[in-house]
Amino acid sequence: MWLCTMVGALAAIGGWRPVEGVEPPPAAEQLLDRILAVVQGQVILLSDVRLFLDTGLVEPFAAADPIPPALERLIQRRLILDEAARYVVDDPTPDEVDARMTQIVQHAGGRPALDAVLAAAGYTSEDLEQVVLDNLRIERYQMRRFPPPAPPSAEAAAARQALIDDWLASLRARGAVIRVMP
Repeated sequence: MWLCTMVGALAAIGGWRPVEGVEPPPAAEQLLDRILAVVQGQVILLSDVRLFLDTGLVEPFAAADPIPPALERLIQRRLILDEAARYVVDDPTPDEVDARMTQIVQHAGGRPALDAVLAAAGYTSEDLEQVVLDNLRIERYQMRRFPPPAPPSAEAAAARQALIDDWLASLRARGAVIRVMP
């Protein structure tokens, strides 16, 4: 804000001249990004949440404002990722990563649209690939820790989900989570 104020003051007294080809700073403040939470020392930004929503890495929510529930998913993701890092988890195969990346490209509406989403969030393709790798590691960890019921049944699936929910609550209780956004 002080930069905009300074530029405005310089322009008013004639001390600032625009440089050809260079856009002057915006006259009004514009929110570029915002810290929403800090989980185990890792910052989660508004741009992170938007990226996860725009790429389908977090399912869309029917809520009027999808940011709070998506933020909760990213908090859980960070806690699970830290927990999974304590154990040996097989790395996903390149084919699994490619398949997931293809899904993301399709969800975004093609490669140019995905590149625009990545640029808006300050991510690169390599950053997104790391997110995909981490998500696949989380899935492998959870499948090993909470194997699906055999034979599958609604009751067994509900019991498994209850175990996962209790485990997530315990991670949250012992994790260092600071929500900046309500």
